[in-house]
Amino acid sequence: MTRRIPAPPRALAALLPALLLVPGCATDPHTGAQSVAGIKVSDDPCAKTATVVGGVLGAVAGTLIGSQVSKSTEAKVIGGVAGAGVGAAIGYNIDQRRCALFQIAKEHHTQIAVAPVVVPKGDLPPAATLAAASPAGDASASATPFTPGGDNATAGLSVTLRDSGHQFASGSDRLSPDAESLFREVAGQYAYPVQAAKLTNASTPEQRAAVESLKTKRILLVGHTDDVGNSRDNANLSERRAAAVARVFQQQGVPVANLYFQGAGETLPVADNRAEDGRAANRRVEIIDVTDDAAFRKFLASRRQALQFYRGGGPLASAAPAATGAKAARARPAAGFIDFGGVPEAALAGAGDFGAGSARVAVAASGAASPERPVVPTCSADRPRISNRVKSLATQADLPMSDYLPGLYNSSWSDTVNGHLVGLTNVDVPRDPGAAAQKPTLLVWKGRDPKQKLPAADFQAQPEVNVYRGSHAVLYRVFVTGQDGPMKCMDVVFPYTDTGETRSSSLFYDNKSSVYVTSLELRSLSGGAVR
Repeated sequence: MTRRIPAPPRALAALLPALLLVPGCATDPHTGAQSVAGIKVSDDPCAKTATVVGGVLGAVAGTLIGSQVSKSTEAKVIGGVAGAGVGAAIGYNIDQRRCALFQIAKEHHTQIAVAPVVVPKGDLPPAATLAAASPAGDASASATPFTPGGDNATAGLSVTLRDSGHQFASGSDRLSPDAESLFREVAGQYAYPVQAAKLTNASTPEQRAAVESLKTKRILLVGHTDDVGNSRDNANLSERRAAAVARVFQQQGVPVANLYFQGAGETLPVADNRAEDGRAANRRVEIIDVTDDAAFRKFLASRRQALQFYRGGGPLASAAPAATGAKAARARPAAGFIDFGGVPEAALAGAGDFGAGSARVAVAASGAASPERPVVPTCSADRPRISNRVKSLATQADLPMSDYLPGLYNSSWSDTVNGHLVGLTNVDVPRDPGAAAQKPTLLVWKGRDPKQKLPAADFQAQPEVNVYRGSHAVLYRVFVTGQDGPMKCMDVVFPYTDTGETRSSSLFYDNKSSVYVTSLELRSLSGGAVR
């Protein structure tokens, strides 16, 4: 008599979806070597590493869950078998896609890099953890690194196809015939109709589960550039290119509602822009797939900047066109030059540093140690770095922003500098470093008398901003050059600890044919506006 094995206990069935995110499996972007939990297990990108490991880890987790449901050996066996099946299915999904993508890239003579997309299983970690989680110079280890030992999981893959100059003509968003063929084959790996047609009666449960998972995947196509040329033009061109690739995915059968695109421009480099080979590596299209909407939003909020790869742009004007006509008249300071005090910029040895213990890195263009180089260019040597926001291919609209750093959403700040009042309103910093912060409003009152009612500001503008994240603080850089204003730029340092005041902040302005810098400590205003 054949004994019927009962279905998995209800508690186990309820917990199995948590096993869909298997612990991180990483792939070396150059060799394809695979590792799990930091242990190298294969040099073959087509080895079934994630399948095996996913099955083992799923079995362990299932056994543990089963033992909590019941102390019987049968319950443990059932839990182990069920957990192994789920883990192996998700592992197979990763293995199959990675192997196929490496083969496609090889056939098209295209360089490919694959990294796991890692997200926290629970709430997002503190912003400081995100910024400091990966060592400098290790930009390809994972798409979203976290502190080792954290409760994190692999939710998908980040696939980068480097543009060697043959995907798009210079300045064009039209795919070359070879590139269109490449992306059509890549898109087929994500298209349910294409993959479902390959299933046969002999297909395994893991293969069928991998195909079914394509129905809920969210896919983001990101265009990246180097930092040569106009930053806004770079962002717009990279957006059009990402949209062109997204349309190929749609044509291959990926649901348009699951497709997103972004023009990140120069804001998320993976190599040093000081060297030609680094700039070439930064010109790329990145394909990010994640399991569902929740993982997608966690991925966006967990992206990171590789600050060691930024370089100064020289004393450049704002990326925004200069104001003209009536708008320019309103932006021009009513009383002309304002003396903010301070000292010549050349007198400062540490300009550009921010966040104690995080400002300098031992990375130089040559690769040699260079502890004296600031992690980002100084304020007066930098320029606005433009990034467009993530857009839905279905609606062509920006993905609504919903997650900001604590204390930095629609906030207002002010300080008196050498008798003059400086204010910032509408300050926000999205958790996603690839998303552009909205332009704040900058106001300056010359010679403010605190005993009198505050008149109309002598200067008002909506400047571009760069946001740089260190391990201890955010550097919020405000550019005024090109707006005919009383200053060149401001560096406002917001510590991750929400204290309601800034520290080690600086204001740069022209004085006596030199650039002067003075300190300021903006304080948060509870009313949401400068009064």
